[in-house]
Parts: sequence; C-alpha cells; structure tokens
Amino acid sequence: MATSIRITGLDGVVVEIGRLPAEFSRRVLGEMSDVSYEQFRQGAGRHTPGVNGTGKLYKSLFKKVENSGMRITVGHDGDIAPHAIFVLRPTRPHAIKPRYAKRLSWIDNGRGDSIGSGKRVFSRGVWHPGYRGDPYDENATQEAVRQFAAICDRAIKGT
Repeated sequence: MATSIRITGLDGVVVEIGRLPAEFSRRVLGEMSDVSYEQFRQGAGRHTPGVNGTGKLYKSLFKKVENSGMRITVGHDGDIAPHAIFVLRPTRPHAIKPRYAKRLSWIDNGRGDSIGSGKRVFSRGVWHPGYRGDPYDENATQEAVRQFAAICDRAIKGT
C-alpha cells in the first residue's frame, strides 16, 4: 500500500500527522521537536552572555511532552526569562526611565559607547535605539517543517 504525503507549511504537517498511525506520529513529532529544540538552543545561545551574564534565556528553554507524545511544546519558560519575548520580537526606539527610584543605575562594563571604567553610573533615563529581534522560534518551526519528509522517511525505515 502506497502512502503519499503532501506538505504545505506547518498546517500541512499538522494535517498529515493526523492521518498517520499514532506510533508513527509520535516518532515523527518527537524528532521534529528535537530539531526545533536544537534550533531554539542555538538561537538562545547567540544571546547568552559569557562571564557577566545570568544565562537565564538559555536556562529557560524547555521541551514539554503531553498526551502520550502526541503534543510536544518547545519554547522559553516566561517565569525564568520574561525578557525572551523582547529577544525574539523587534522593539521600537524608546526611552527607559526609572520606575521605583529617582535614577537608573548600572556598572559601566565597556559595552556600547562607554569606556568601561567598572564604576557605577547613574542616570535619570536612557534612550534605547530599538532592536530588530531574532525570530529563532519561527526559524525553529520552519526548520522542523523543512525536515518533515526526511524525518518521515527515517521513521518508516525505523532508523
């Protein structure tokens, strides 16, 4: 019996997986989630600072398996890294002002246009130039969809 699969983006993948036997679907979904998780890991790794950073963006990554492997979610835990959305999506230029104090305060570490004196700096506010975003979550989904046919072939062959 021949099986044909026609893929047209993520919606096409969802429809096709629904037509497949459950065990086969679990194997395909598992491998697709592995591809997505790896893309997320690489994306978060581009934004995880070295010595002076907390690494919370990277630590917030998760892969959650539900419904006996028929639903797998890959993403960031917003409780660990609430700033993840601002890494993934663009922001417009905007002013940053203190909420609970009279001044903003930070240690001058030499990033940007500062000299890097290591001294504490105080300011009534700063101008953020905006950020173009890094949609590695969308790229992760696209990569998993791109590999769907190859993943199905491997699942059929049992490799």
